[in-house]
Amino acid sequence: MSGGKGEKRNRQGPYLKDEALRESYKARREERSAVRASKYQQSEDVMFTSCEGMPRFITSLFAWIGGILFGIAAIILLTATPEERRVYTTATIEQIEEYRKSDGETEERVYVSYDAQGKHYVKRLGYYRADFYEGKRIQIYYDRLNPGKIGSEEGNIFVIVGLTLMGIAFLWIGISMKIKHHLGPIHRDRLREKGRRIEADYEGTGDGVTVNGSCGCYLKCRWLDVETGKQYQFRSIEICGDPTLIMREKGITKVPVLINPKNPKQYYVDVEELHDRVFPE
Repeated sequence: MSGGKGEKRNRQGPYLKDEALRESYKARREERSAVRASKYQQSEDVMFTSCEGMPRFITSLFAWIGGILFGIAAIILLTATPEERRVYTTATIEQIEEYRKSDGETEERVYVSYDAQGKHYVKRLGYYRADFYEGKRIQIYYDRLNPGKIGSEEGNIFVIVGLTLMGIAFLWIGISMKIKHHLGPIHRDRLREKGRRIEADYEGTGDGVTVNGSCGCYLKCRWLDVETGKQYQFRSIEICGDPTLIMREKGITKVPVLINPKNPKQYYVDVEELHDRVFPE
């Protein structure tokens, strides 16, 4: 009998552990929500204030990073040895050194040997490839006026194309986010003028961008279109306070949302109207 009970406890162990983790996670979320609500509950003006300054900063940061990557690629291209001074030769990979950086990441440093103008050189190559190994012979070039300066066509393409692609990606993300933030007020005003106002079921909040330990939140709500039977989920802009507790105290369960009648996926959660409901004059 004891063996059977022991086996049963083992089967239940993982379930109980997962259940405990879920309860712990739920408790932490409720605690964060309570902290946010108590922090801002005393100030009507702060709770529903837009907290999107940081996302705007991040969009600028993405654009700046993209520009910097483009600049690095341009510098490498401009400082490369001119074609008329390049002397092509075969080099041998002498050593592949694994170097650990201060942040804990590692990089491979490749050293090659070659002969130029009667002298023997060992220089570091500017890039690494997975198929490199010590003793492998590769094609490089050196500067006719400065034989100690080396490069390779493959390395130039690898570095410049890589930096350019990353620059395009960062720049595209930054510009796209900036356009979105710029068009946001225009989109909101158009919906207020020509959109349809609905009442969505309030479901709670989600954590926004965290900076220096503090963050805003966004409202989550759901609406069922009885005409089509489709359900839609809506998410507000980031606001500085969590209104969950005070909405619960006042019995507010609905959130006003402006939608495009022809396409409900175009919407705006009207936090200004919700503010007036939570804090009526």
